[in-house]
Amino acid sequence: MNTEPAGHAQGSVEAGTGDAFVTYYEQQSTTPETYQRFRQTRDQMLRLVPEARRNGLRVADIGCGAGTSSQLWAEAGCIVRALDVNEGLIAIARNRSASFGSRIEYSVGFASQLPWPDRSFDVVMLPELLEHVPDWKVTLSEATRVLD
Repeated sequence: MNTEPAGHAQGSVEAGTGDAFVTYYEQQSTTPETYQRFRQTRDQMLRLVPEARRNGLRVADIGCGAGTSSQLWAEAGCIVRALDVNEGLIAIARNRSASFGSRIEYSVGFASQLPWPDRSFDVVMLPELLEHVPDWKVTLSEATRVLD
């Protein structure tokens, strides 16, 4: 029995799976509102960092989706390591971010099992993620572990 909503051949936005989910987030990640929201967050956080330290700041973007936030941090001179559980979104992010070279590195993985060493980041971002993970306490513990 097919439990997918009508018109969704594979997966759904609600379930967070399949083509419909990836297409939805691919489109939403490039709206002016999305850029404004992520840019405001980045700028507010950068105000907390002395200007002399901003270039080369190490940023973890956990739950990076299609990479919009990662790109904005890289534009500000930061080194970004980004992670998302969805392979389709990571593929989109890699394609969109090719011009940034080694400033952004994308990985597929789980927020509850980060692939990075302890104390490897100056900033850890979890935008719009915690409501999507089953064990938010483990996710926050992992984010704290990699924060320097």
